[in-house]
Amino acid sequence: MLPKFEKSNLNGIVTKFRSMSASKGQVAYAPMASSPKGQVAYSPTAGAGSHDHTLEDIMALIQELDRTGFVAPFDWIQWSNTLPPGWQTNPALIATADVETLRRLMTAHIRLDRMNRGHLDGLFRSGYMDQVFHRLEALAPKGL
Repeated sequence: MLPKFEKSNLNGIVTKFRSMSASKGQVAYAPMASSPKGQVAYSPTAGAGSHDHTLEDIMALIQELDRTGFVAPFDWIQWSNTLPPGWQTNPALIATADVETLRRLMTAHIRLDRMNRGHLDGLFRSGYMDQVFHRLEALAPKGL
C-alpha cells in the first residue's frame, strides 16, 4: 500500500499540468465519450505528438508530484511485473485507473526516466501524459 495522499492535492497537480499545456497552446487529447461509470475515453486530436515541453517544465511537474506526495516509494519493478505487456503506454489502463493506480504509474514512469533518459519526454510527445492528467482531472474533487 502506498503512503496516504490527500486527494485535494490533485487540483494543484492538474493546475500545474494545465499551465504547462496552456503555455504551449496545446491540448493533445480531448474527451471522446463517457462510460456509464463516468470513465472518460480520450481520442487523439490534431495536436497529438507535437508537445514541446522544456526540461524545466517537466522538472517543475515532477517537483509538484514529489511535493504533494503523489509520487511515493514502493517496489515499482515488482508491481509493473504484474501488469500486462505494454503497460508503459497503454491508454486503457489510464482510462480506468483510480488515484492509487495513477500514483503507481507516475512513480514508475519517473523511476524509468532515471534509467532511460527521455522516457518522460516521449510520454509527453505521444500524448500519454495528457491522458494521465485528464484522468486525474476527472478524479479530482470539485469545488476545492
